[in-house]
Amino acid sequence: MLVLRSKLEFLTLLLVSNHNYLISFAVITDCLSFRTKQLSVCCHKAGFVALQSDNTCGVEVIPNATCIPPPATQDALAYLNSITQDDLQSILFTDALVTTSDTGKELGEFSVSIELARHSGQDCLLIHANSHGALDNVPMGTSVTAYVSKNLQTLEQQHHEYVKLEDHHLDKKTFLTLQDGHYIVNKVVMQGEQVQRTAQTYGLNSMKGFISEGSNLLLERVMAKKGIPDNMCFLSFDSEANLCCATYVSCFHSF
Repeated sequence: MLVLRSKLEFLTLLLVSNHNYLISFAVITDCLSFRTKQLSVCCHKAGFVALQSDNTCGVEVIPNATCIPPPATQDALAYLNSITQDDLQSILFTDALVTTSDTGKELGEFSVSIELARHSGQDCLLIHANSHGALDNVPMGTSVTAYVSKNLQTLEQQHHEYVKLEDHHLDKKTFLTLQDGHYIVNKVVMQGEQVQRTAQTYGLNSMKGFISEGSNLLLERVMAKKGIPDNMCFLSFDSEANLCCATYVSCFHSF
């Protein structure tokens, strides 16, 4: 029997456009969060954090942690710059998977769609991703809606995660916006009756090579076509929206 823990790990297989072979594998953590990366977590110092609880008055502003993750490697930045219009055109499709138990019972579903769009007058790509299901009769899931530029810069993203335990519901919403040369991250976490709100800002200079949940799904499909070079390190957020290093490994890699 699968035991529900604070960190859930699942294997998700995404199919490429011709549906003849697999893109890569995804280890999904923190309530089915869409992350296909091995994360080496490091704290950050890129802006400020504002905390607000429904049980307090006002907003408390606290400094970020004192250590900084290493920047994205030059190989990673070069890889992003090498992505062409033809590469992006080849990943514009919708895919869906259904998860079943050993007995054939449907446990959940996972879907991803990528299409051309416009955001604030800019041509970009729109990503919708949803994963919903139940483990040991506990409903849980996540959804991502993101606008990403053609050089894989995230313009806006909404990320929603939830777990509905019988006596304790967890609901987390994260809003990421690129505005006036900064990334603004607003997060609302509800645990039962308690609500916590945080706001963080990051300068663009500290976010080169940043990969969000939405741009990650784009990058996965591109990597299926172009391959995954060694020694590439990108930037991403961990489950607490702290900057960290992110690397990709092929599912055919020997660990």
